[in-house]
Amino acid sequence: MLNPSLASLPTFLSRWLGYRDPSQPLKNHKTWRICIWSFIGAWLGIAVLEIIGTYSPQLHEYHSPLVIASFGASAVLLYGSIDAPLSQPRNAFFGHIFGALVGVIINKLFTQVPTHWSSAEQQVIVQWVAGSTAVALAIVVMQLTVTVHPPGGATALIATVDDKVIAMGWYYIGVVAMSACIQIVMACLVNNIDRKYPSYWWRPASLPLKIDLGNLSTALPSPSSHHHHQHNKADGSSSPTHSQNEEEIVVDMDGDTATTHASIYEGNEPKSPINNNAILLDPTQPLHIPDNLLDANDIATLKAIHQKLTDLVAKSD
Repeated sequence: MLNPSLASLPTFLSRWLGYRDPSQPLKNHKTWRICIWSFIGAWLGIAVLEIIGTYSPQLHEYHSPLVIASFGASAVLLYGSIDAPLSQPRNAFFGHIFGALVGVIINKLFTQVPTHWSSAEQQVIVQWVAGSTAVALAIVVMQLTVTVHPPGGATALIATVDDKVIAMGWYYIGVVAMSACIQIVMACLVNNIDRKYPSYWWRPASLPLKIDLGNLSTALPSPSSHHHHQHNKADGSSSPTHSQNEEEIVVDMDGDTATTHASIYEGNEPKSPINNNAILLDPTQPLHIPDNLLDANDIATLKAIHQKLTDLVAKSD
């Protein structure tokens, strides 16, 4: 969750850090528009890394590759799937750092064995064992630190199988850290031109919860109706009955995401989606619903969800 203190920063600065006014609905972008900005972001992000790799004398001194290949995979996440937990700055940075650290350590332990201690065939075996061990161990470290970033596994693997990187030794970690920082900065600059990134900086938070009113089904049951209704299918068969006074609102929170399902029926047919707007539910703040946005039943649904979130927060405290 983005720190509310970002709101105190000037708009031109807070925007590039991913902050948006909670009272303003987020844009609903078309697929073609998302694809264009993903292309621009990935192109610029990788180009910057390659330019630095080409013209930096320090990188040349340590025979660093033009670019660490695993950052190509990071570009897919940072520009093509910007809302995913795996794409957020903490994961993108520490996933690579832990991957590089594990890779270099395994490299030192496995592949730096003096050649006169083993045959050429044994050296080959040591190398593939080192690669698989580095990836597996990097995954465990990322899981334990809640910083899973799939390209981090490739970062660990490269440290044990790429001759140039093996020769870099500990310097590899510095190059990876620099590359990760550049990619995150570029993602903030490009993604916040027309979209919003990141969703959070340090850790995922379930609250405030964004409710997509376009996918929110109908509202709470009418208090005057207490009988069951059946919904007829196209073939004439009947679907399971739904009690009109039965509240079917479930809030699922798994630490990384929060989703809300509201499926309350009115009459014999569920109501159609409301609209394409969105609203934030924050149980730490009073519920505010703009005038003329929802009808009474829809407002009742959101109030019920808001109360459930408030109860969950109280239990977690």
